[in-house]
Amino acid sequence: MLRKKLEKGELSIFDDVIKIITGMAITEQDGVAVSTTSIKGKLLEKVKPVSNSIKINTMNEKIVIDVKVAITYGKDIPKAMQELQNLIKNHVELFTGFTVQKVNVIVNQIIIED
Repeated sequence: MLRKKLEKGELSIFDDVIKIITGMAITEQDGVAVSTTSIKGKLLEKVKPVSNSIKINTMNEKIVIDVKVAITYGKDIPKAMQELQNLIKNHVELFTGFTVQKVNVIVNQIIIED
């Protein structure tokens, strides 16, 4: 949890809030989805983030985000992931007011569209 003293009190933001912001940013990136699988092993499309796909580490008012994602086959992975890192960083900093130190992206699935 992040905490910051404000003029008339204190602000606290739970890690789950940062996960949701991160997940929403991912849904804005074309061809990328939070990496999850259903019971049958089929890739789910852009969904609400789950705890094993987005990890948040907070220390000294700084945030490190680890994200597992799936990308559509044929996308330029390095370019798409750099764009995603910037998108996540910008969203989290804008909505929380805290600094994102790092966004680590792990591509662990490919989406093959029909």
